[in-house]
Amino acid sequence: MDKAAAKERLSQAFAYLRKYSPDLTLSDLARETKLSPATVRNAFAPHTGYLTVSFLETFASSFAQVFNREWVLTGELPVLVPDPELPDPELSRRWQRVAFIMKREKMDASSFTKKLGLSSPTTVMRIQRGLTKPQDKTLELILKRFPDYTDRWLFLGLGKVTKWDVPARSSRYVPREEEDRVASGDEDPRMMSKLLALLSQSKESTAGAYMPRESTGYEVMDDTASAGSFRGFVETFPDEVKTLYNIPIEKFHSGEYRLFRVKGESMDGGDIMDLANGDLVLVRNVDRTYWRDGLHRHNWRYFVFVTIDDGIVIKEVVDQDLEKDLYTLHSHNPDYKDFTLHGSQILAIYNVIQVVERRLNR
Repeated sequence: MDKAAAKERLSQAFAYLRKYSPDLTLSDLARETKLSPATVRNAFAPHTGYLTVSFLETFASSFAQVFNREWVLTGELPVLVPDPELPDPELSRRWQRVAFIMKREKMDASSFTKKLGLSSPTTVMRIQRGLTKPQDKTLELILKRFPDYTDRWLFLGLGKVTKWDVPARSSRYVPREEEDRVASGDEDPRMMSKLLALLSQSKESTAGAYMPRESTGYEVMDDTASAGSFRGFVETFPDEVKTLYNIPIEKFHSGEYRLFRVKGESMDGGDIMDLANGDLVLVRNVDRTYWRDGLHRHNWRYFVFVTIDDGIVIKEVVDQDLEKDLYTLHSHNPDYKDFTLHGSQILAIYNVIQVVERRLNR
């Protein structure tokens, strides 16, 4: 077995699942596969030696309604099974599923808190508003008090909502070429009406003006994760995020989003479009399959690189040598020199979508 290739497939599978369930964690996979979290982490970590055929078979069986078994085991295409099982896009996050249960059971935060045996409704209210990601123990308590709901749906968003309900599968249909275009970051972020129309299954998009009251919660990467070796990059994704950072959004988002806090002054050259120390930026993952086709520098000013040896860096890409797999990164502060990264040094690439917070303190 080619462990490196198999780990890459696991990484791709995890990225695909997170695309539709953004707060999915490796602990969730451990729960679904009935393996220990340590075993799952070691199997997914790109620079550990652990991975067995038995693990791949267990993963393939656990997600047999999503991934083709032969692809998981050997890399044989196709990747997905016909009509793969996906979460309802309106219930893709934990807090949305908890809020759904509260609405379905006709309970407010106070009555739901009492039902769960909790002392204060504050936590439930924050979950209901999308300000807090429900922890495992909260979901387990919900399953204990409301045994009709299924474990797999509440934790992963997959399968039946209740033990007798129909599968909670998204009814949306988006052509493959549209998904690929969005995943590659090659769309104009101001022109989404065509895709919105496809998602809403209408002839014309109902998307209107930007509405700040529409928001969603994103995980903020811990500032301490911005330096040091990232040989265990998968471990930088926290299993439990107590607080989500709510950001006004447009109606449609595709891909895996994260928040990073800018550290240092390398990208601050004095221009209004530069990035300052302390800025909080919203970024979207660029799938590895698109790297060698060329990053879309004409659409995106900045990219975040997660590297093996140098941690996380936010830079402008001024050149990409596709043949040599080299990226030339530029800092806007003239005190910092340009440097190159080889593709083998890079664990993940994100394009910076927007600055969502700028601190004005000196």
